[in-house]
Amino acid sequence: MTLLDQILDAWRQNGAILQALAEKLTPDQLSLRLAEGEMDIAEHLCHVHGTRRWWIWSVDEARLEGTERLHLPNGDDWVAIRDLEIIRARLPESAAQVEALTQDWLAGAELRRGPYETPLRFLMHQVWHEGWHVGAICAILRVHGQELNEDWEDHNLWGRWRDPGA
Repeated sequence: MTLLDQILDAWRQNGAILQALAEKLTPDQLSLRLAEGEMDIAEHLCHVHGTRRWWIWSVDEARLEGTERLHLPNGDDWVAIRDLEIIRARLPESAAQVEALTQDWLAGAELRRGPYETPLRFLMHQVWHEGWHVGAICAILRVHGQELNEDWEDHNLWGRWRDPGA
């Protein structure tokens, strides 16, 4: 496996972790939050999708065609949608767009740099950012007595980073 293949595989594993968590959630969990004034679970998921879209826009806005926002306008604000099926459907779309952008950028495509010096910094920031939100969602569930089963976590979160034969 080439280094590029390994980098893109790591991104796919990252997306699979977030998707597995989104699939595990129920609609009634979307409004749970750590504390008053903090993001609820729906806002965390929609924020990840929105952040992917924003970074894609900052580098090559034409790549946003075909992907929809997960926030709806509400006066001067944007409000996260509450439809879990739509959220689940949109997350893989934005993950695929980030992957395609990164692959083209690493292959030498001339793209705006946005705030990133290199495509790898762009992708690693995405991984770090999304991992933070996955951890926040897990903490919200734990605080509300709905902690994820340890076996589920091992298989769907931590196990995705390990070698398949480990």
